[in-house]
Parts: sequence; C-alpha cells; structure tokens
Amino acid sequence: MAFFGVDAQVRIDEINHQFRNILRQKGGYSVAALRNTFTKFDINGNGKLDLPEFEEALGDFGFFPKQVDLKALFKYYDANGDGQITYTEFLNALSDQRLSERKSSICHQAWSILDPKDSGFTTGKAVIDQAKCMDKGKAFLELFSETKGEKMDGKISQAEFFNQCLEISVVIPNDEYFVQHFEQLFSKVCELGETKIRKDRVMHTVMLIRQRLITLSNDKQEEYVLRNMFRTFDLDQSGSLTLNELAGLMAKLGVEYEHDLLLAVMRELDTNKSGVIEFEEFCQFLIINPYK
Repeated sequence: MAFFGVDAQVRIDEINHQFRNILRQKGGYSVAALRNTFTKFDINGNGKLDLPEFEEALGDFGFFPKQVDLKALFKYYDANGDGQITYTEFLNALSDQRLSERKSSICHQAWSILDPKDSGFTTGKAVIDQAKCMDKGKAFLELFSETKGEKMDGKISQAEFFNQCLEISVVIPNDEYFVQHFEQLFSKVCELGETKIRKDRVMHTVMLIRQRLITLSNDKQEEYVLRNMFRTFDLDQSGSLTLNELAGLMAKLGVEYEHDLLLAVMRELDTNKSGVIEFEEFCQFLIINPYK
C-alpha cells in the first residue's frame, strides 16, 4: 500500500478515514453489512472488486470522492497491485491491516481454548461448549460456512477464525471493547494481568474531569461553547473522542491517570458503548452530573 510521497499518503489516510466515518454513521460498519456490500457489487462473482465496482460500492454508502482520490484509494486497497480488490484486502484497509497486540493476544487465547490439541481446527460443538451464553455461541457459528445452521460437527479452521477476528476488529476498533467482546463470548477467556480499578476512584476521576471542563467553559452550557471546546480535544476532527484523545484531554486538564484508570473512565463516559465518546455524550456528561 505504498504511495508517491508523504503528502499523498496523508491524503489517502484522510479519505479512508472519511469512508470509515460514513460507514459507521450509516450502520454499514458491521460484519454482515461489509460482506453484503462487497458481495452486492462483485458483479461477476469472482470474489474481487474492479475500479467501477469499487466506485459503486462507495457510492452505495453515499461516498463520492473525486476521480483522482478514488483511484488513489483503490490503489491503497489493492495491496498486491493486481488491479482488483479482494475481500481480505477490503477488510485490511478498513482495519489498518493488522490486529493490535491486545487484540491478537485475546484471539490467540480464545483459539487455544477452542483448539486445545493444536489441530488447526475447531468444531461447532467446541464453540457452544465454551460459549458463556448459548445464543452468543449460536450467533458466532453463523459466521462460518460449515457451522451455519448450528451444525455441531462443522469445522472452523484457524485461518477462518483469525480472519473473522479481523472482521470483528473492523466493527470494534477499540481494543478495550474488542477484548470485552471475547471475554463475554467465551467463558474461559480473560485478559491476563487485568487489574480492577475501585469504583470510588473512577467516580472521583470522572467528577474531577467534569469540574475542570466546566471551569474551562466558564460555566457556560450553550452548544457552540461546548462544541468549540470539544473540537480542541477531537484532534482528527472525526466528531468523536478516541481513547488516545481522552488521554490527551485528561493530560491537558492535569488529571493524572494510568492505563487501567483511563480505560475505566472511557467506559463511564462512552454510554452507548460505541468505543468512542461522541459529542452528545460529552454534552450530557457536562450538563448532567452522572452520579446523581
């Protein structure tokens, strides 16, 4: 995915970021939606998108980049340079190409439980046996061709499992929520070295952040005031605050934290569990005391 110079790469990253945001806003940022979109516009059914098909797929989500940007984005997605985009390339470009260390670790832990003999395969029965909840286990089986329809003897290969992990990573980009997803899916999966933060400490930190933000806004609650303040912390201007941007906010406000406390604060403020703090959540947090 190489381009001609740093400026061009920055531009491509910006365009791809815009497409991700549109996917999220229009509800297309799910495994089913991504698969359906890819299949829908793979007109000749060869498992790949050419440039016209790619353009139609983007247009289906209301994204219409300029031709020069479209061609550059297509080249970015076409990792092997063969002039077509496979579904794997499509996912890789949307998910930044790889699982983070935390995501990879929890996926490997889950696989070791599903395939204890290291055979390279697991079965529908093994998934159900290890699932915390029968319904979640059955839903997971529907993601694989051989276990659809609750086929207990159907097999899932290691490659298929990790490809599915990559798809889930596209849907759940935040490491913390991704880890939680697998911990809630399988009974024996638990992130190693996980520490618990006392609730009263989290509450104290949240209230300290709130008070300092209120002071920063001069006790004003008008939308334009809150939006301007929000934008100072929304570094990529995506309309939401990521975990890293929350860390920057806390640092600017002089609120001390370590990683586990940062994650706990994110969980408190991200009320709809989207993995980011949206402007509406930010306003609600400032206007209404969350602990009253």
